[in-house]
Amino acid sequence: MYGCQAGPAEDNTEDTGYFCSGIQEIAFEKIEFDKLVTPYGAFPLLLINREIGAAWLHNSIYSPCGQTIYGALEGTGLNGDLMSPVLTWDTKITAALAVMNGTLQILTDYL
Repeated sequence: MYGCQAGPAEDNTEDTGYFCSGIQEIAFEKIEFDKLVTPYGAFPLLLINREIGAAWLHNSIYSPCGQTIYGALEGTGLNGDLMSPVLTWDTKITAALAVMNGTLQILTDYL
């Protein structure tokens, strides 16, 4: 799994930077930061294996700083101790579309 996301911060006033993260052994690119997981990493798994994808999604947002009243943050620490204090559309919509089996049905309804 590989993804890029805003880096961790103590609060939302810090400059977080932007890091490539994931599991180096299965990534195609160099992993710069391996202490964060991101909810959008669940979308390919949700399309292939719903149970494993749901587990990834659950574990990536189930921490004290994984969710806000506006939805999931872009990333959280592996132990729930770090956060990316950024809310992005792609963090939420990719998992939501995958839960609905992707966009094929949505697109074919309008063709």
